[in-house]
Order: sequence, then structure tokens, then C-alpha cells
Amino acid sequence: MGRFLWQAEPERAAAASITRFTREVAATGREVAAYPDLHRWSVEYPEEFWPLAWDFCGLVGTQGGTAVERAEDPLGWRFFPGAKLNVVETLLNHADDRAALVAVSKAGDRTVLTRAELKAVILDVPEMRARGSTRSSPNPSARRPGHPARAAGSTG
Repeated sequence: MGRFLWQAEPERAAAASITRFTREVAATGREVAAYPDLHRWSVEYPEEFWPLAWDFCGLVGTQGGTAVERAEDPLGWRFFPGAKLNVVETLLNHADDRAALVAVSKAGDRTVLTRAELKAVILDVPEMRARGSTRSSPNPSARRPGHPARAAGSTG
């Protein structure tokens, strides 16, 4: 016992989002040098942790007045109970090559729609509608069964 089943190479661990977040939290003056410290701090001070996590993740919306609504049983805690999250703007905030939607067919074929591709599809929909199109998927590959754009509600 005490052995890891897998451990990232130091370069990969240094570039990981959780490592970047740990450094950002440490820069605010909290005593978190590594992931175990971050975890401990997040459990001890969730009202401080969760707003920082919201900001780090780039969520678009309003957090509401309370980050954590505690209950007697921690399993009943509510996080950001008054929040209003704009899922579309959050997904489109960074139009890059990260996966936005992933579809896996019954045969196991995996198709990925990146954030940049999703943004292009969404931005083209109003223009298509203005031209009188009733199809919501301008991307020919999105018309394939199992493509993430179909799963997201396209009719193309």
C-alpha cells in the first residue's frame, strides 16, 4: 500500500490545470504549496475556495450571494444556490481546440467538436435563419449520426 497506480511525469503535472489553480490560490496569500494543501484548504474554507474555483474555471454568470449553503449533513450542502450560470457563454468564452462536445456511437466511434467549431456553428445559425434556412447545423459533418452537433440539438 502507499504506491500510486499512475503518476504524471513532472512536466505534465507542472502544466496541469490543478497545478495552475494551486499556484493562483497560493498567490492570494493562502498557504497552499501543493495539491494536498489545496484539498485541505478547500475542505476547511469552502466559502473562500469555491468563488476562486468559479473564477479560475472562467464561468460566465453571477455567483449569487452565497458560495456554500451548509446543511447538517455535508452531502446536503448546496453550492452557489443563487447562481445564474450562462452555459453557452461559458462554453464559447474560449474558442480553442479543447473539446466542447463529445459523441460516442453505438459502434464506439468517437467524434469531438471543439470549442472553436461549436462557436462557428452557433454563430452561423442566426445568419442561416435570416436566409430562411430551417436547418440548425451548417456544418456538413454535423449532419452525420452521432456527431456532437446532432446531440446538441441540430436538425441537420
